Amino acid sequence: RALTDFISTRFAASSFWLNYLDTRDAASSTRRSYGSNLDKHILPSLGRKSLCEITPQDIGDLLQTVRKSLAASKSVLNIYTQLRTMFGVAEENDLISRSPVRKKLHRPQHQAGEKLAWSAVQVRAILENVPEHWLAFFACLASTTVRIGELLALTWADIDWETRKIRIS
Repeated sequence: RALTDFISTRFAASSFWLNYLDTRDAASSTRRSYGSNLDKHILPSLGRKSLCEITPQDIGDLLQTVRKSLAASKSVLNIYTQLRTMFGVAEENDLISRSPVRKKLHRPQHQAGEKLAWSAVQVRAILENVPEHWLAFFACLASTTVRIGELLALTWADIDWETRKIRIS
């Protein structure tokens, strides 16, 4: 048997997967989300097996368990996507000959719901009740499409005072 036959999923997740995230400059929030998925869902189910022992049936069983424990279909889709990428990275590194994650067998259905926008009256009511030191923050959230995390990550260098523009990266 080849050495790669003995590489555990836990080892691959802690070395190859983290290295992959480093090369992609993954945001800290993405790393936290992936880490949480690993710790709560993926490794308890697959962590004791070597990568080459994991079958499409194991992936299906894991996703079925996840579906029962998580109400949001988007969360299940995120775990599927993480599994697909993780095993794709293992495949690209020649740790496995073929990924056990199969799109037709495993990809969960997810229907994005409509996100309702607040009315001008609701926004005004919120802004009137926000502490003054948070007013600019909430006014920016209300008047742009920026996400909370993006706004919190802003630095002074991201603001162009002459053109009155904020650069989100």
